[in-house]
Amino acid sequence: MHFLEKLLKEENTCVAGFWHEQSRPDRDDYLTIHHENIQEDRHHNFNKYEWSSKAYNQGYPYDYKSLMHYGAKAFSKNGEPTLVPKQTNAVIGLREKLSEQDIVEVRHLYKCEN
Repeated sequence: MHFLEKLLKEENTCVAGFWHEQSRPDRDDYLTIHHENIQEDRHHNFNKYEWSSKAYNQGYPYDYKSLMHYGAKAFSKNGEPTLVPKQTNAVIGLREKLSEQDIVEVRHLYKCEN
């Protein structure tokens, strides 16, 4: 497995400034959150965060394909979607490998040129 993939597969990536994509402050422009379908003790997983100097995806486009994006039924209490993309045919929650945008953001964070 590629080093960057291993890095982002760890939840510790959030500490390094990589939030889950659906926690971005602008996420409502890209997703509908169905709070009524979320498990009672999991609503915190759908909090939006403010931009900060530690948010390395600030200034980058929203990335439905990000390794850091939950799937459509994440923490569903009833099998119904909790996250619905506003973009037609957008697929979320693949979480198998880094997206092209993830790689750009990691390179920016670690100041990698290649």
